[in-house]
Amino acid sequence: MSDPERRALLYDDMPYRAEQLARELKQEGIDVVIPSSRQEALDRLRAQPDGFDFILIDHHFSEPSKGNVRERGSRRPIVSGLDLVEEMSKINPTVPIILYTTVAGARIDPAEAVARGAYRVVAHDNVPHLVRYLIQQMNDLEDIARRLSEIQDSRRIMESMIAGLGVGL
Repeated sequence: MSDPERRALLYDDMPYRAEQLARELKQEGIDVVIPSSRQEALDRLRAQPDGFDFILIDHHFSEPSKGNVRERGSRRPIVSGLDLVEEMSKINPTVPIILYTTVAGARIDPAEAVARGAYRVVAHDNVPHLVRYLIQQMNDLEDIARRLSEIQDSRRIMESMIAGLGVGL
C-alpha cells in the first residue's frame, strides 16, 4: 500500500531555502505549497484550514517593507516565527506546525513554542527527518482508525445476526 499524498505549507522568507527544503520534501512524495509572504501563508490556511497535513515555518523572517521593495541600505524588521505559529494554530489547532531555524545558537524556548502552538522546534537540517517521522505517525494513526472502523462494522453485523436469531447478548 503506498502512502497517501501529504500536503505541507512551507513559509520561509528566503526563497532559495524554501525551494531547497521543498525539493527534499517532494522526494518524500509531499506536495509543498510555498507562499510568498506571511500574509499569503495565513490566507492560504484560512482558505483551506484542513488542507494541509503539516506546516513548516522559519523561526526568523523579515517582513517586506511597503510595496515589497527593500530600500537601499534599509533593514527590514525581523519577525519571530512564533507569532505566525500562534496565528496559524488559532486557524487550525490540530495541524502540526514545525518551527525550524537555520541560525546557529538561536534561542528558542521549546516550551514557549509548544505553548504557542508548535508541534516541534528543530534545526533546519533535521526537518526532513522529523517530517518522515510525522508522516509515519499519521499513517499509523490512519491505519488504526481504519482497523477500528472495520471492527465496529463487524460488531454491528454480528449484533444484527444475533438479533435476528432472537438471542440477547
